[in-house]
Order: sequence, then structure tokens, then C-alpha cells
Amino acid sequence: MLKRSRVLYASTIDALSGRLGLDVDYLVRGGFYGGLQQIVGLTSGLVIAYVFGHYASIYLFGEYNLLLSIVSLFSLLSIPGLNTALLRSVGEGFDSSLSTALWTRLKWSFLAVPFFLIASLYYQFRGSDVLPSLLILAAIFFPFLFSLQVFQPFFTAKKRFDLGALFSSVSSVLTATLVSLAVLLTSDLTFILGGYFLGLILPALVGYFKAVTMAKSIKVDSEFLRYGYFLTGIQLLPTAVGYLSNIMLATMLGVDVLAVYTVATKFPLLVQKNFDVFYQPISAKLANASDQDYSRIMTKHIVKLVLLGLAMFASLWLLAPTLIQLFYGRQYVEAIGLARWYALMILPLPLLWVFNDVITFQKQRGVKLILSTILPIGTLVAYWIAIPKWQIAGLIAIMLAERYVTLLTMGAAVWLKPRHETT
Repeated sequence: MLKRSRVLYASTIDALSGRLGLDVDYLVRGGFYGGLQQIVGLTSGLVIAYVFGHYASIYLFGEYNLLLSIVSLFSLLSIPGLNTALLRSVGEGFDSSLSTALWTRLKWSFLAVPFFLIASLYYQFRGSDVLPSLLILAAIFFPFLFSLQVFQPFFTAKKRFDLGALFSSVSSVLTATLVSLAVLLTSDLTFILGGYFLGLILPALVGYFKAVTMAKSIKVDSEFLRYGYFLTGIQLLPTAVGYLSNIMLATMLGVDVLAVYTVATKFPLLVQKNFDVFYQPISAKLANASDQDYSRIMTKHIVKLVLLGLAMFASLWLLAPTLIQLFYGRQYVEAIGLARWYALMILPLPLLWVFNDVITFQKQRGVKLILSTILPIGTLVAYWIAIPKWQIAGLIAIMLAERYVTLLTMGAAVWLKPRHETT
């Protein structure tokens, strides 16, 4: 009976693979664990949303998100581009890059600590009673917060999606438990932020040591650090602009406005985060593809990617009113219309991620440099003009313009490069 089931599975998968032009068996194995991770992560995120929406003030929620935005902004100093470089390096057989990534990110993370102290002094000067001490707390945890996360791209490169899903799920559940308890029992940002940090650090510590036991090759990738620094450099301005938008909202308009914006973007960002789980197997596949493979993949699957983005957008547009009122309550009703417009950010997402991976793995550095300099600077200037005048609506309009310009630029780069090589 078991043998017959295996034969039936194999024949069905082979038929689907031939019809769709996809490695369905690979995607099913990766997608199964990704699905479990998605369910756990989504549930944990919704638990935190419900607790903040129904048991915390809009100002507490705004201050919490302001702190996370500051921490995320300073995370750029920990060389996050090493994660993508590690995925490519380990995929090519350089397991020793794992320890190099950890120590490099750890070293740079310690260098970020003085920036937390400067930020603490800044908010003390502005008269904040809470933020200065919380930023010092964040400085204590920060060196370990992002450096240990290198285990995830290692597992992805090894195609151990089961381990990646396991540690991510444990982290999600632990974070949701600690943060929710802190909100319900204390409503004190010190305990809330501490719970958030511990929920990320403890599972990551165990995950890293597990990854070390799997690292067999001692070959050294001479290009690993250089490429990681390059990827960090090109991510620096675009990513910083995203976090600065949150900080600017809170600084110019108040933490309550930031809370409304966070609710408006919550569910589209949850979709984006959980789509990443299913996308990881595809990313690992693209890492070793040739330029001809990229051209064939895009020609064959572009319609499917567009339809997938359209389906995600339509779902968010229809469900936004119900989800926001259910999980956040009536104090965030004004976020519903904003959430629907922000859902347009999800429409091009499948195409964008494939384009970005292709450009990254092809090492199209010129395109990366253009998108990481001119566009972010223009976006940041537009924020300064639009936020005081049009508030959240102006911010979202600029974000949409930036995303679709990026889509057009990346799409042109992907399609033109293979054609150029074949002439």
C-alpha cells in the first residue's frame, strides 16, 4: 500500500512538473515546511496585533513601533547583505562562510552601540520620559539580535527548509508569548521590548549552533565578504529610507499617527513576509541558474507571477475592513482606507522578488547601484515634503511610485541582459 502511494505520488508530481514546467516535487517539499512556518508566524503575529489593539493604548503601540523602527534602522550597521551573500556562497559549497558571516556581523553590531547612546541623548533632549532608557536597553541586546540570524540563509542554501521552519516557528511563538504577556500584565515597554528581543535571540542562538554542526566544507570563499559588503552598501539607502519614514511620521506628527500607519500596513506586510517563506525554495533554485535559465524562467512564468500578485492584492483589498476591526478594534478604523491603497504594494511583489534575485545572482552591479542611490534619495526628499502636508496618504503615494519605478527598472535589466549576451 505504501509503495503504491509512493508510485502514485511520483507519477502525479511528474505529470504536474511536465505540464507546469516546474520542479513540483522540490516546491512541495520546500512549500510544506514553509506552509507550517507561515501558519505559525501568521498566528503569532495576529496574537500580538490583537493584544496591542484591544489591551494597549494607541500611544503605547506607537512608541513600541518607533523603538522597533530605530532598532531596524541601526541594523543596517550589522552588514545585513552578508545573509544574501551567505546563501550564494554556501550554495556553491563554501560552508566556512557561516562562521565568517557571524563574526563579521557581530563585530559591526558592537560598533552600532554608540549610535543607540546618541539616539538616547537625542530623545532625552526632546523631553521623552521613556525612550532614552529603552534605547540603552536595546543597545545591550543589539549585537546578538541580527548577527545570529545567519543560520537561516545557511539552512536555505542547504535546502533544509524543515530546520529553517522549525527555528522560525519557535521564535515566532516565543516572541508572541513574551510580548503578549508583557502587554497584558505590565503595559511597560521595558518588559515588552525585552520579551521581543529574547524571542528572537534565544532560538537564533540554538539555530546557529545547529548550523555549525552541518558545516562540513572548509573551503574559503575569497569573494564572500567583498560581495556581502557590496550588497549591504546597495541596500543601505533604500532600507534606511523605509525605516526613516516611520521615524519621520512619529517625529513630525506623533506616535499615534505612526500607530495608525502601522495598522494600515500590517496585513500587506504579513502577506509579504509569509510569501517569502514559500519563495525561499525558488530563491535557492535561482542561485545556481545560468543566464539562459533566467530568460527561460521569466518567459515561461511571468503570467503566473502577475496573477499571483493580483490575487494577493484583491484578497487584501476585500478583507482589510474585517481584519482591522477584528484584530485592532474601532480605534483604528481610519486605517482601513489606507490599508486598501497600501495593498497595491503587494501587486508586483512576485515579479519584484524574482527580478531582484536574478539581478543579484547575475551580479548586475550597475542596476543595483542605480536603484540604491538616485531613487532612495529622491524618495526621502519627497517624504520630507509630503508627510507634513498629506500625512500618511502622501507617504503611501510616494511608496507606490517608488515600487513601480523599481519594477520597471528591474524588469528592463532582466530582459535586456540575456538578449545582449546572445547577439
